[in-house]
Amino acid sequence: MKKLPLGVETFQEIIENNCVYADKTRFIHEIANSPGKAFFLARPRRFGKSLLLSSFEALFSGRKELFDGLWIGDNAKAQGNSNNTYNLEESFPIIHLNFAMLNSKSPQNLEGGFTHIIQSIARSHDLNISAPSISLLFYDLIRNLKRKYQKNVVLLIDEYDAPISYNIDDLELAIKNLQVLKEFYSALKPLIKDLRFVFLTGVTSYALLWHTGVLNHLIDLTMRERFSTICGFTHEEMDYCFSDYYPFALDNLNIINTNGPNDIVAETRPNILERQKILDMYDGYSWDGTTRVLNPYSLLNYFDNNNIFKTYWAEQESSSKFLTAFVLSNPFHFAKDTLSKLPSESIKITDTNSMAPATILFQTGYMTVDKIVKGEMEVPEYYLRIPNEEIRLKFKSDFTDFIFETLNIKPEDEIQIFREAILSENAETISDLITANFSKLPAQHHQPTESRYHGLLFFYFLGLPNVEVLCEPAGSQGTPDLVVKFNDGLYVIIELKYRQAEKETDSLSEDKIKDITKRLAEKGLKAIEDINYATPYIVDAKKILKMGLGIYGRGRSQALLKNGKRPANPKEAKRPRE
Repeated sequence: MKKLPLGVETFQEIIENNCVYADKTRFIHEIANSPGKAFFLARPRRFGKSLLLSSFEALFSGRKELFDGLWIGDNAKAQGNSNNTYNLEESFPIIHLNFAMLNSKSPQNLEGGFTHIIQSIARSHDLNISAPSISLLFYDLIRNLKRKYQKNVVLLIDEYDAPISYNIDDLELAIKNLQVLKEFYSALKPLIKDLRFVFLTGVTSYALLWHTGVLNHLIDLTMRERFSTICGFTHEEMDYCFSDYYPFALDNLNIINTNGPNDIVAETRPNILERQKILDMYDGYSWDGTTRVLNPYSLLNYFDNNNIFKTYWAEQESSSKFLTAFVLSNPFHFAKDTLSKLPSESIKITDTNSMAPATILFQTGYMTVDKIVKGEMEVPEYYLRIPNEEIRLKFKSDFTDFIFETLNIKPEDEIQIFREAILSENAETISDLITANFSKLPAQHHQPTESRYHGLLFFYFLGLPNVEVLCEPAGSQGTPDLVVKFNDGLYVIIELKYRQAEKETDSLSEDKIKDITKRLAEKGLKAIEDINYATPYIVDAKKILKMGLGIYGRGRSQALLKNGKRPANPKEAKRPRE
């Protein structure tokens, strides 16, 4: 029974300690044996990028014994010295850097960190180097290593983007760090003739580094179909690696290993419901829209923790203020399983000043590719979705907890007040309740957009017990802003209308504000009536209430209610307009 490699960070440790390992050496062989020299791969944190780089380090160190029994080792034995194999005994001088270890809280600290690391590597090879800039210092290190060993140098950089990504909620600092990185990476291109192999990994793909020519010589493997499973566990790898850890018997699961762990055939799938629970919770990540992998960090923790389902990866990936602001501003991204199409250029971050929420969430692992469709001129368009139940639970817990902690109210008390107001059709109480809650929010959570208040309201309802909330649910008649479904068959259809205050210091009279919010609420209620938003629910609902909600400025609100009586015969429902 192989050990679970939790806390084990290197390929060497995994192999020498007989730990679970999904054999990815076929990919390693293809990349190392290809005509290309320099490669890049983006994946979320804790997704196996460091292990991949460690595997390349073992390969280029000539550690042949570590690959015995793996695909690349078996291939070397079978192919001999043919062009289809890699020489596992040849070694090269290696520079292995991890930028997550650098102090990036100022560009000066970042430059100092680069200088310290480069000089430390030089001393470990008995080299003494100095230069007036980090790019020249890096240049001298590579040239001196090549001169000393008479071999080209292997360069491995983990978390190449960390100085930017770790400070993304401080854009001014992130941009300054970006300039430092550009200087450091500028040494790479003229040195390509002195490098045997280059591989960079990171979470985000900053197109700016490519478009400015700094890294445009790298082959980006991130969205390449044949490398879509280079990190993470496929379903077959999960069955092969963890069958001893499964919380259910696998007596009838016939796993055939025909040619090493990469050629796995699972003939039957008994206990499919139990196995499906694991897939529902941790599976679903895709970079080609077809093949899907499980989150390796969560899967390992699940088996190590006696098969207890928890949000292991999501708990480690704490949501920043930056991410919270994105979600609250764009609730419909997270209320549905899928997102609208993104053009291929949107997959990379083109500008640190204007980052699209969907792009950020895809690159950080909160969204994944659902499907890829060829658009005009055969250019791919990406459709994204929440990958699995772990991330769905993360959204719900993080952002609903955030709302209720900020408001300092208890969801169980709030639902009772709200429900009584709904049943008595007391629009004034509902207006006061929503206005009071909005007024408790700190100033930074008020933005003069309808989507911001839409988002706040969505997560408010999402956190109430015994309530299901649908955000812009699709329907042939159109999409209302919110549909709140109580567990006893009461449906509330909500259409929100917002008007921004003309000035931040706008001091209208109370009567004037009431007049504005009333007209906005009337507009929302009219939209529900005119477009027949309630029609899809008249069969299932025991009672329907239509709510127009007008919001002005920083959350001053007014609700108007109308009873949407259910017809005795659904066929009597008003037909939608053509």
